[in-house]
Amino acid sequence: MPALKGVDVSSFMVCKNTGYAKDSYHVYYPLWVVCEDAMDFGGCYFKDYIMEDVSPESFIYIGQGYATDGYKLFKEGKEVNNLTIK
Repeated sequence: MPALKGVDVSSFMVCKNTGYAKDSYHVYYPLWVVCEDAMDFGGCYFKDYIMEDVSPESFIYIGQGYATDGYKLFKEGKEVNNLTIK
C-alpha cells in the first residue's frame, strides 16, 4: 500500500478500534477498498482516504461507527442525515 501523501505527521492521530484518523489538515477513513486476486499474489488495499469538507479540529468519534465534526454526522466515513440515527 502506498504511503499517505501530505499527512502532517506531527499531529496525526488514529482513533483506536475505528477506521478514522486525522491530522491538523484532514480527516481520514478508508472510503474505497480495492481487492486484487491473482495466481501469484492477491490482497486488498485502501484508496481515497481523505474525507471532504470535514473539520479536523472538532472531529470526534462518538461510537458505533458514528463520528461528528460538530456540523455533520458520519457513519463509517460517509455523511449521514442525523434523522436516520435510531
